[in-house]
Amino acid sequence: MKLFSATAPTTALALTGAALLALSPLAVQAQSPDQGFFIDARVGQTDLKDVSASDDTGFALGGGYWFNRAFAVEAGYTQLYDKRQVGGDLELDGFYAGLKGRALFDRGDGSGFFLGGRGGLFVWDGQAGAFSDDGSDWYLGAFAGYQITRNLGLSVNYDRFNADDLDADLLSAGIEYRF
Repeated sequence: MKLFSATAPTTALALTGAALLALSPLAVQAQSPDQGFFIDARVGQTDLKDVSASDDTGFALGGGYWFNRAFAVEAGYTQLYDKRQVGGDLELDGFYAGLKGRALFDRGDGSGFFLGGRGGLFVWDGQAGAFSDDGSDWYLGAFAGYQITRNLGLSVNYDRFNADDLDADLLSAGIEYRF
């Protein structure tokens, strides 16, 4: 097994670059208030399933494009676990790219409560002591929150990232800014 794989991050970066390049003509067109690029950040607790390890603080940083108020593409980086354990370090991180959708209960000014879900490809790199592995699997998530303005929203998120036989659950608070 390789300690670091150039294939996994390269694949994720290529997918992200291709998605942004494909979307670039959309940015030039006139946009409705519900369309546009966004950046987001989430931080919270990660629980590794079927591993006798304590929870760790995890985070995700990403961005994407909302095609309308209900549908978007997203991509980013997440560090789910990075902790010293008896017998060596335990680490899990990776890049994600996928789709997300939401239902916004609009108050008429672009603000309001929302519920949504996300899912897609998770390209990961993991290490447990001297053993390391990488691969590509899936992620799924659900979120709820409040859109404060058309540009700013706060959320509570539950995401499951699959890495071979290891599931990592991230319960987090998030913020999203739309351009």
